[in-house]
Amino acid sequence: MANSTFLCKEINFTKTGKAGKNGINKNSYIQLLKSILHSLRIEMEEKNIHIINSKTHENIIYTDEKIYFDNKEIIELIEKEIAENIKKYENIDDKENRLKILKQFQDAKSAIAKKTDIKTLDKLLDDNLDTTELLKKLNLVNDKRTIKTLENYITLKKERDEIKTETRAYQNQTLVKEIIFKIPEGQSLNIKNEDWITLQNNFLKNYFKEYKLHFSAIHCDEGTENKSHLHMFLSGFNHIKNDFDINEKIFSDMNKKYSLNLDYNKVEDHKIAMRKFQEDFYDFFNKELKLLNYKDKIELKTYTTEDEIKKRLKIKKEDNLTITQKHTKLINQKISETLEKMEGEKPKILKSEVKENSTFLNKKTYKLELETETKEEMKKVVDSIKNYSKISNFVKDLEKEKQDANNKYYILKSDATNKINYLTSKEDELLLKVKKLQNELSDTLKYKNEIVKIEEKNKILKDVLEKNTHIKISDTDIDSNLDNTITQKRNIKDEEDKKFIAEELKRIKDEREKLAKQEETPQRDIKDEFEEFKRNRKIEKNK
Repeated sequence: MANSTFLCKEINFTKTGKAGKNGINKNSYIQLLKSILHSLRIEMEEKNIHIINSKTHENIIYTDEKIYFDNKEIIELIEKEIAENIKKYENIDDKENRLKILKQFQDAKSAIAKKTDIKTLDKLLDDNLDTTELLKKLNLVNDKRTIKTLENYITLKKERDEIKTETRAYQNQTLVKEIIFKIPEGQSLNIKNEDWITLQNNFLKNYFKEYKLHFSAIHCDEGTENKSHLHMFLSGFNHIKNDFDINEKIFSDMNKKYSLNLDYNKVEDHKIAMRKFQEDFYDFFNKELKLLNYKDKIELKTYTTEDEIKKRLKIKKEDNLTITQKHTKLINQKISETLEKMEGEKPKILKSEVKENSTFLNKKTYKLELETETKEEMKKVVDSIKNYSKISNFVKDLEKEKQDANNKYYILKSDATNKINYLTSKEDELLLKVKKLQNELSDTLKYKNEIVKIEEKNKILKDVLEKNTHIKISDTDIDSNLDNTITQKRNIKDEEDKKFIAEELKRIKDEREKLAKQEETPQRDIKDEFEEFKRNRKIEKNK
């Protein structure tokens, strides 16, 4: 089992970044996009000599949501989510209500301050103690008045913490945090790609579970050793609190976990919290390595000798080099390697520097300045390196600086034009639909007038038919086949009449027989009675 050193680097990207040399801000939003482009290997035409193009296909791009077939989709999604988070962050509650809550909070704070120390109380509230426990810790009298004052302060403090202030702006907030895990060259530990994913997920769950992982990239195409390293891009937005508080999170966690009693506003306390986090992280990481069956451990290297301190300062200096400076260093290394292979006396290089050559059509080119003691030596150097393909590419165009920003501008401009054209076409479609609906409405009104006229005619027809047929006719009958309807109703009425006549005949016959037996008088002819019945029936019908 061996101990290896370990690089864990954080970069906090904000909207404007921090002022740097030459008027260029460090860690700004533009540099965030540049870092993402680099990690996703989107602009491979830049000819980065520190990237081994033949190994780029081994890189792994990981997200916790879905697989993207086009890495540019990831950038679009990140920018969209950042915009949405900023909108949530800047959302301000009703001003009048906010002022009311702030005033009530100040009154409650003044009331409880008469009984106990506010700072001590606020620290105890972070431990989620109940009212009884708070009274004991603060040595307060357990009576109704004190309890009411304490609980009122706690309630209003929560409300105060939830509301937003008018001065809340996102420009200096950490929008995205990039974290890099890397095993330096010369170390025995070598982590597999699938284990990087496991370590990453457990690390985020342990320290940053409230923050979304935009994506991570495992790079296998850099460095002289066959080792991969990990880049993680975390949202700085706490989705539970709706706040960009990712930097406060570690300070707060370490302060609470180890009972450090630190003040967030003191610089020295921040250093203490970060040292504690470093120790905590190394313990966590070594436990994870053990679970993954790695025999090696990572150690927090202490530099005691002068050589070790110089080596550490050199590493730190190189870590802060820009991409152009890193390319300069690598180009010098390649020149030295090429000159070593030369036969005879080696030329002495007095100066080797990369400088900006010109800017034309938003494209920057660079030149490699070499200086030797004699022209003959210069000729030897040029002859030795002119066929080296990567150096040739590097001299032609070392890096298209700020090209990503220009590309982004043109992409946004193109997208805006496309959206305008799309909305214009949609507007034309809507106008056509409105015109069509207007025509349909006009036709509908025309049909409505015709229907009214038809209904009036139907009413007249209905009255005439009812008068002549003595049959009740409904509106439905008018709309359907009128002839069939009248025929059906007549047939029904005829059947009813026949049935009624038969019953009446039988009734008259029965009564006649009965009367004949009782009175023994001559019977009237039944046919005469039936004729009389028919006459009466006709009179009733006419009525």
